Amino acid sequence: MTRHLCFRRMNQLLDYFHFKPGEVIGSLGCGGGLWEVGWGVQVDQLTFVLMDLVPEILNEEEIQAAVQYWEKKYKKTCTSQFIPCIGTETQIPLDDQQLDKLLVINAFHEFSEKEALLVEMKRVLKPGGWLFVEEPLAQYPGEVHEGCGKPLYEPATLRAVFEFQGFVYQQAEFTSPISQVFTFQKR
Repeated sequence: MTRHLCFRRMNQLLDYFHFKPGEVIGSLGCGGGLWEVGWGVQVDQLTFVLMDLVPEILNEEEIQAAVQYWEKKYKKTCTSQFIPCIGTETQIPLDDQQLDKLLVINAFHEFSEKEALLVEMKRVLKPGGWLFVEEPLAQYPGEVHEGCGKPLYEPATLRAVFEFQGFVYQQAEFTSPISQVFTFQKR
């Protein structure tokens, strides 16, 4: 993806998520948290809990480098907080009902323990909290992700997986010709 398209998609998602100062936002499978830090520089006083499985990718050094990059790009001092959190595929190391919003961007298809993870997602969201799942979708049955080789979901199947766990579907919107962001709310 070219840098221009990457920034366009990042800003498109920022508009979609409607972050508000004071919110606590989790991002699951975020890698080094580059986009999340960019959003935290643009929107004041957010708290991002950045969650990934790989401490070599998600760590304070990477986060601080991202903060410096985005502060320079946007000519703005960051007032948001970023908390790195290394978890497992079956446990999110957060307290119950801690998050206002939870993001899963191009990551859900990669997890092998989806059922346990769905239970954890529901546990860490506050009642009425928002879950945003942005995924590349299968264009034909059996399609796999070209980067990781894991199976991709068809839209109706992805929606059903989350609804089965009690999340309430709100809407879905294309973020690219092959990706959509699905919005769910915790009852």
